[in-house]
Amino acid sequence: MENPQINVREIIRRLHPELVRYIIPFTYSCQSPDLIEDIRSFYSDRKIVRDCYYDTFKIRLYTSPSEDQDWMANDIIIYANADLATMNGYHDHFFDICSRFFSLNTKEKQWRFMDGLLHPHVKSMRLFNMIWGMLVPEQRQVFIRKFVFRF
Repeated sequence: MENPQINVREIIRRLHPELVRYIIPFTYSCQSPDLIEDIRSFYSDRKIVRDCYYDTFKIRLYTSPSEDQDWMANDIIIYANADLATMNGYHDHFFDICSRFFSLNTKEKQWRFMDGLLHPHVKSMRLFNMIWGMLVPEQRQVFIRKFVFRF
């Protein structure tokens, strides 16, 4: 297999020098510790959740192929909506979480986003990842304590 570092260098070599001078400073920028922790939390905590739901719904209960992911999506929606079923409407907690997504800066956009996200054609894992990504690390930990450790 070809060395991926060589590919990147080749791509950069082909770029216009003005563009390279614009891009290179971004490679030296340090990210905030909070952002780094958020990224770590997203992946490590999600793995804990996925492994537990997989173990519970695929290995122990022998259920349908996507049942583990369907339950993950269901539980994160319940968590985001302050433990209320969405058929009873959306709680302010859900709107607060959705407002962290930079393009959802109005209630109208948040309503459209949530209605689209809960549409049957949206895969459960995508729905889970979208909401999971809007949670802060502390909220992810609360979700794990509340929904994962119950198994």
